[in-house]
Amino acid sequence: MATIGLGTIGLARRRQARPLPGGAATTRRLAIAVAAVAVGSFALSLILTTAAEPWAFFTLPARAWELALGGLLALGAARLARLPASLGGGLIAIGLAFVGLSGVLLQQSTPFPGTAALLPTVVSERWAMGSI
Repeated sequence: MATIGLGTIGLARRRQARPLPGGAATTRRLAIAVAAVAVGSFALSLILTTAAEPWAFFTLPARAWELALGGLLALGAARLARLPASLGGGLIAIGLAFVGLSGVLLQQSTPFPGTAALLPTVVSERWAMGSI
C-alpha cells in the first residue's frame, strides 16, 4: 500500500523533479556513497539471514540497502522525469507482474530478508520509477 501511495505522489510531482545544486558531480558523488551503503548493507543482510535471521530482519544496518535503493531513485529523479511517459507505464506494469511473482515465489519457509527481500524491494523501486 505504501508503494501505491508513493507512486501517486510521484505522479503528482512528475514535473517538479529538479537536479541537485552543485550539478552532476554532486549527484554522482552522492550516488556512489549511497550505492556503497546499499552494497555493504545487502552483504550484511545476506550474512545475518543465514546466521541470525531475527537480527537480519529487525536491525537497520541489515535493511538499510532497501532505503538506499530509494535514495538512488531520488537522486536519479530528475533524469527519470525526462523519460517518455510510455516507459513509465511499462515500468509500472513490470512492477505489478513481479508483485504476483513475489506472491508465488516467496513461501513461509523462505529465509527473510536476504535475497528474498530483493524482489519486492526492486518491484517497489520499479513502480516508483514508473511514477516519476
